[in-house]
Amino acid sequence: MNPTDRRLAIQIARQHLESNPVFLDTETTGIGPNAEVIEIALIDSQGQLVLESLVKPHGRIESDACRVHGISQEMVQSAPSWLEVWPQAEAVILDHPVGVYNSEFDLRLMKQTHKRNILDWHIPMERFFCIMKLYAHFGHTHFVFPLGYRGDLFRRYFLDYVAITHDLTFSLGQPEKRTYHDPNREADWKVTLFDAGLHANKGARVRHAGERLDGGRFFVTYGDGIGDVDIETLLKFHRAHGKLATLTGYQPLSQYGLVDAADDRVTALREKPRLTNWVNAGFFVFERGVLDYLQGDDTMDLEKEALPKLAAAGQLMMYRHGGFWASMDTFKEAQTLSDLWDKGAPWKIWDAEDEK
Repeated sequence: MNPTDRRLAIQIARQHLESNPVFLDTETTGIGPNAEVIEIALIDSQGQLVLESLVKPHGRIESDACRVHGISQEMVQSAPSWLEVWPQAEAVILDHPVGVYNSEFDLRLMKQTHKRNILDWHIPMERFFCIMKLYAHFGHTHFVFPLGYRGDLFRRYFLDYVAITHDLTFSLGQPEKRTYHDPNREADWKVTLFDAGLHANKGARVRHAGERLDGGRFFVTYGDGIGDVDIETLLKFHRAHGKLATLTGYQPLSQYGLVDAADDRVTALREKPRLTNWVNAGFFVFERGVLDYLQGDDTMDLEKEALPKLAAAGQLMMYRHGGFWASMDTFKEAQTLSDLWDKGAPWKIWDAEDEK
């Protein structure tokens, strides 16, 4: 892999109390160009349901789709229309970063549903990120999900992933014998799904996930920041210092112009300078020993308890990222990143190679 290819914008997961990311899932009438959304769900980063609704489609639900998700025509007959449901979903999407575990499929189906309802699609594309593809680009293809509320949606999605996301041909009498028309780029991915409970905090979820891993070292990430973090260099830094944990630090630009003053006299004005403090950019490398700092019940908090303990013990190091990084917590930030996306986003390389 050449130096240019090593630079990847990663979608990293950093939960904010004031602005949590949400995760989106849909069920549809089918997978073709005329298919529509018949159920939409949005879940926050703590596993709590934000929105869930069946949707009455214009067309019929295909029999093979019904066998996958279990939603029948009768179940959606009295459901609200997309025109009624979408304003609620849009309000959530515009206020939060949105994680989609197969963004191409869900976005295509939502756009098709918009078209059937004569609606214009204007959600910035980069608000959606396919987190798993970013890690897979660097060869990390074992994903562990500590499930919470409606974990069944994640289980069903991954169990039916290939059938949902790929064109296929099969006999209705033998649906298990399928011929897929396109190669499955994710065939070697390994996914572990387990129930972490409804109310477990991040620290407890990381502990539960780490205990299910065989290796001694693992990555942990959130999901509302993007950047060109060099993952290989980050990993080399972590290996070199020999401590238990590494976080990625970044010095962002101030959101506001700063005023320097002596008493009441202004001595200087600095328009949105780069801050001298470092922020947690939310991309970690942990050794297995970190799990000792995550012991306790499900109230264990990663940022308020575990990381401060690691720092006090001299076991937490910071990798200084000097490239591009930006948070995406608000619609204004999404619009700014949308402009960068159109000009050639520095974090977008996976669809230039991995999408082929």
